Amino acid sequence: MRAAGRTRIITWNVQGSQGLDVGRCAAHLRSLRADVIAIQEILPGQAGALADALGYRLIWKLKHAPLPRRHEGLSLLSSGPVNASTSFVLRSAPWFSWRRRIAVVAHLAGLVVVNVHLSPGADDGRRAAEVDRLLRHLSLTADDGLVVCGDLNVEPPAASLEALGEAGLVDAWASAPTGAAGRGATNWTPGPRAGRPPTQRLDAVHLPSRWTVAGAWVPTDDLDEWARLSDHLPLVVDVEVPEPNG
Repeated sequence: MRAAGRTRIITWNVQGSQGLDVGRCAAHLRSLRADVIAIQEILPGQAGALADALGYRLIWKLKHAPLPRRHEGLSLLSSGPVNASTSFVLRSAPWFSWRRRIAVVAHLAGLVVVNVHLSPGADDGRRAAEVDRLLRHLSLTADDGLVVCGDLNVEPPAASLEALGEAGLVDAWASAPTGAAGRGATNWTPGPRAGRPPTQRLDAVHLPSRWTVAGAWVPTDDLDEWARLSDHLPLVVDVEVPEPNG
C-alpha cells in the first residue's frame, strides 16, 4: 500500500458462519486487487486461509463465540505493512452473544482503517451510541486519515451516521463520480437470493471529505454467483489519498 495515491478499499460481510468457499472468495478478491479489505462475519480459520490465498497481512479479532468452535469476528487484510492494530468494544454483551459489537483498527501507510459491524434492527439510537463510542475512543478525525467502513446495518440518511459527518467523513458512494451506477445495494433481504438483486445499501465506506473518490461500485456481473457466496455483496471504493499534510 502506498503512503499516498490511488488506494482501493473493499468492505464485505461474508456470512462466514454459514460456511465460506475460501477459494472462490479469494479468486474474486484477487481480481479486484484491493489494498485493504474489511471483512465482517468471518471465522478465524476462514480469515487465515483467505489471507494466505491472497498473500495479505492479516488482522482478525473476536466479536463473539456462540459455540466452542464458532469464533466469529472481524478481519482486516492489507496488501502492505500494518504499523499497528487494535480492537475495542462498541456494545457490551456476553462473549457468546451476537449482540456484542467491536471495532477493529489498523494503522496503515497514510490512513487509519476502522472495520465495524453495527447493531441491526429498528433502534437506530443503539447504532448512534456505537458510532459515538467509536469516535470518542479513537479521538481521531478526518485530518488523521480516518476511514470507517463495514456493515453499518442502516441505509442512509440515518441519525446514527451523522456523527461520522461531524468528524469530517463522507459516504464514499454518495461522493463518487456520476459513473457509479445505481443506488449501491449490497444486501439481500431474507429468503432465496438466486434470481433477484439485492435491495438494501447497508455496507459503506466513510472517508475524509477532502479526499477524492475516484470510483465506487458493487459487482453486478454475475449476481447468482455472488449470491451463493454471501447475503452481501462487496463494496469497492477507489480513493486518492493525499500526501500527509497535503
